[in-house]
Amino acid sequence: MLFFLLFISGCGMLPFSADSGESDKGIFVSPSGNDEQNGTIDTPFQSVQKAADTAEAGDTIYLREGTYEENVKVSEQGEEQLPITVRPFENENVHLKTASDKPFFSLEDTEYITIKKFTFHQENTASVIASSGETRALQILDNRFLSSQKAEEEPGSAIHIASSDADSIHEDTIISGNTVERWKHAPGFALEGNIASFTVSHNRFEKTSGTSLDLQAVPGEVNGRAPSGGVVKNNIINSSNRSTDPAVAVKGADEITFSHNTISGGSVGTFIRNTSFAETEDLSFKNNVWRDQTSAGTALVQGPAQRPISRVSFSENTWKNAHGSRDSAQLRIQSSIRHLSVINNDFEGSTFNGFYIDATEDISNYVTLKDNSFPSSSRAEWKWEGREFRDLVTFQQYIEQDAPSSSSEETE
Repeated sequence: MLFFLLFISGCGMLPFSADSGESDKGIFVSPSGNDEQNGTIDTPFQSVQKAADTAEAGDTIYLREGTYEENVKVSEQGEEQLPITVRPFENENVHLKTASDKPFFSLEDTEYITIKKFTFHQENTASVIASSGETRALQILDNRFLSSQKAEEEPGSAIHIASSDADSIHEDTIISGNTVERWKHAPGFALEGNIASFTVSHNRFEKTSGTSLDLQAVPGEVNGRAPSGGVVKNNIINSSNRSTDPAVAVKGADEITFSHNTISGGSVGTFIRNTSFAETEDLSFKNNVWRDQTSAGTALVQGPAQRPISRVSFSENTWKNAHGSRDSAQLRIQSSIRHLSVINNDFEGSTFNGFYIDATEDISNYVTLKDNSFPSSSRAEWKWEGREFRDLVTFQQYIEQDAPSSSSEETE
């Protein structure tokens, strides 16, 4: 057996790892290639578009080292066990720049496409990767997105996924392991419309001056076109201190779980509201950390009165706001909200209002608030339904003992 392994190693016959890119099979592209060639490692294509047009289920498109500036339209479909993958060859440095005012990758009605391990440069107002239509199993993994510092006009997103047609759905999307740096104005990742069963995980946003993650419904039939069934976990968001936009915005969405995210800086860490055409409901926040926002770690803001935010829970989260104005808050609720649960959270910091509710109606019947830890600073302010408490003990006694909590009948 040892002799056999040494023999095939000497002949270059050892198996390769598909993830390493070490293969002479696949479709190859090089800046020095030619689209009239056949796309092998020795005779590569020059354009990514040519490779995309050639690809079939199970193919990997390898880009050789260099810089590419294109708008690649992808409509091919892979299969569950045979995805189409686009990636650099081995560990070569590949830089992709948006061309004119269009994305580098434009995907529509695709299945089982994976894009990974590139460095993207946004040079204009276009989004970098845009996907729409009836799309399934898109994976965007381990990429780096850089925004042009020269862009004065409002640019697009690093990743923009949209499905505005109520009859189509964008599902099973995974966005993981990416880094977004110095993104300006537009959301880093934007998920709009009928987006279902998605995962946004282990991404890092550095010095973003706009919203890092935006989840929102699009106008149309009520609740027919809103992100749903998603998981947002293990992301790190470091917003610019001068940013006036929320780091995470949820404006019409349901059944979204946020866990183990760290959100720092900016004006508002997480902004939640409903709209005239979509309810925001069934949101769960667990084991997240908000720190050093200038306005609010989390803000739940009322939309149309006839559509209250419903069924939002916070458990085992930490707010570490140590800086900010006297009007700031760690958790600010300015909404008629139904079935709010705030249990076993840690509110830290000495200069912020620990908990602030400025509701337009009595919401106590829909709130469970217990087993939370609040700072004892004399500078803290506590407000609840128009009442102000300067004494932490009195505040806790009122909200945890005297104020009515959600009944089982209401919860059901």
